Amino acid sequence: MLSKERIHYMDSMRAILMILGILLHAANIFSPNQVWLISSDESNILFSGISGFINLFRMPAFFMVSGFFFSYTYLRKQRVDIVDRILRLLVPLVFTALTLNVIQEIVLSYYNSKSLDLLRFFTEGRWVSHLWFLINLSVYNVVVWVAFLFKPTHIFLKKTSSFFSGKWAYLLMIVAFPFIIDGIYALNSVVEIYKTIFNVGSVFILLFYFQFFVVGLFLGYSKELLFRFSSPKVIDLVVFLLAYGVSWCIKKSAIEDSVVYDISAAYNYSILIIFLSSICFSLFKRFLDYRSRFLGLVSESAYSIYLLHHVLVILFGIVFLSLPVNIYVAYPVIVILTFIVTMLAHQKIKKSSLLLFLLNGVRPKNLSKS
Repeated sequence: MLSKERIHYMDSMRAILMILGILLHAANIFSPNQVWLISSDESNILFSGISGFINLFRMPAFFMVSGFFFSYTYLRKQRVDIVDRILRLLVPLVFTALTLNVIQEIVLSYYNSKSLDLLRFFTEGRWVSHLWFLINLSVYNVVVWVAFLFKPTHIFLKKTSSFFSGKWAYLLMIVAFPFIIDGIYALNSVVEIYKTIFNVGSVFILLFYFQFFVVGLFLGYSKELLFRFSSPKVIDLVVFLLAYGVSWCIKKSAIEDSVVYDISAAYNYSILIIFLSSICFSLFKRFLDYRSRFLGLVSESAYSIYLLHHVLVILFGIVFLSLPVNIYVAYPVIVILTFIVTMLAHQKIKKSSLLLFLLNGVRPKNLSKS
């Protein structure tokens, strides 16, 4: 099991993965796909590449880190304050949905010359917007908290994580894990899991990201497994690449929409996610595993930055779309401006116990501990 010493690179990774949302959503403005809330007439495939690449690993790695911190917190304190965790997730979710996301809807209605219909905004689930992951985390925290009430859960996590930290067992895990995602896709043939629930999410999305949260639970239970995942050896990389290459070849040779094609395509996508997540862990461990005042500030501000960034990217995007500015200049300026404004906003937020509660879910009595 892990020691009680803080693992700095995990804090930094959780924060930066959230902040990457700025780069992702700003890139969507200039993507040729033009499927986002606002789109530029001038576009380039480069921006599709940016958003597509970030999407591959960002949320899977984020949910792994979240699962890790659940185990890590439990092992340090032998308990998890589920009330505090749910407040930190649901209070910002509700407040942001009722304020910033409503403002965002008003801005978009005016920009697109459409009549404002807040009833449809709520009934169609548009109020969720970029906050969907908070719903997922709330469900995962409650489910795992209940599971953690039973001793066999801890025995299973400890023994399984210890087993998979072994050299050959770890390689087996690399090859076998993508089949779990295949199983989730296959489940849809038995039960409808793609259908949205109350227009805010689907069973598929809950299950898809839950597996990464569970991976994080295992990483939190074994120092050796965490080290192996965040410090991949040459043989690990070779196995990753072989699994990816073989599944890609099978997909290309299979008839499209056949069972073989679907399984190999899902496997190919999944092994790439695991590979990039492992590389992500590795890079953060190698370069950001130290205490830093700036990184501490970024980690402290990340939640506020993420909640605030979405509407700001849209506002700055609308401004720059109306100006004769090159998209290769507009994109980095939107990203930088959004980051600076949200960072500065958090400095104001943390001085107000009310705003810190509404936007970070930190109860006033816990301020001295946060």
